Amino acid sequence: MEKLTVAGYIGYGNSGDEVLLSLVLGRIRDEVPGAEVTVLSARPRETARRHGVRAILRYDAASILRELSRSSALIFCGGSLIQDVTSGRSLAYYLALLRAAERMNVKTMLFANGIGPLTARGGRAAADVLDGVDVITLRDEASARTLSNLGVRRPKIAVTADTAFLLSGGASASHGGGKYAVISYRPWGGRTRQLTDQCCALAAHLREAHGIEPVMLPMQAREDMAICRAVAAREHAAIADASAELFAGAELTVGMRLHTLIYSAAAGTPAVGIAYDRKVSGLCRALGASFVGAEDDTRSLLRAVDAAVYERDELSYRARKTARDMAARAEGTVFYLRELLSR
Repeated sequence: MEKLTVAGYIGYGNSGDEVLLSLVLGRIRDEVPGAEVTVLSARPRETARRHGVRAILRYDAASILRELSRSSALIFCGGSLIQDVTSGRSLAYYLALLRAAERMNVKTMLFANGIGPLTARGGRAAADVLDGVDVITLRDEASARTLSNLGVRRPKIAVTADTAFLLSGGASASHGGGKYAVISYRPWGGRTRQLTDQCCALAAHLREAHGIEPVMLPMQAREDMAICRAVAAREHAAIADASAELFAGAELTVGMRLHTLIYSAAAGTPAVGIAYDRKVSGLCRALGASFVGAEDDTRSLLRAVDAAVYERDELSYRARKTARDMAARAEGTVFYLRELLSR
């Protein structure tokens, strides 16, 4: 029986990362029936209950080492785990996991990860460890360029697509029986107040100019809920949980978080991105979607939103086509997992 350990940004209430875990676990169950999977989580009990797996505390070093000693592979479950723009401690944690697995001769795989941004110091540390990984599948070309610039050559490296493109659409949700738009903002730098004001202006504009009700989506509740509640109070906007049905029923999505935009594309719903990071602008270019910078003025955003509303049919067709292509590429990640486990 295969014994696999799965690590990622799990147990922190981030909807995108929890969906990624669900999708990765589904592919593992399809490809390796009967596999025993253990997930490293910040909230093991919650993860075990939600995903039906064994879970241990991600900070319990002794338990992790015992788990790795009995595992055939360590799999990094999507996201931008190898980066130090948010925290050097986060990068050190993930590199330590990989190094421990390598020393125990445990197979290692990055499952459709993003790489970077990395500082010079972080890049040197990452390059040393990543060169010992067995298989690295990446969600975008920018990550591949980062690995190349770091001098990582030894692993098998392939650009596939974000696992979130495998999310199946659902029936349309209902929010008062009328048109609605999904809006997903996050705190960013020192601009949280300005972003909150912009989000309120966007909510008011959608309702007044287009008859579209704003629905706020906190993708990571711990971080995003304050903005959602502020907009809900000032503009009488609804707050919803992430689901395929929510995106399928929307006229439009306006989002800062990467997986908000991916879920929207998978549902065939046009999106406007707010690029606080290169991964957001890169995704929007790949999808053919409009985006503005997180520091751009509100008028620029509203113009992009107006264009998306007026061109909705064409943009919806383009989103569906691109999402189907991306989903096919994302399935390619499973091929590399299968190949790794067959060694």
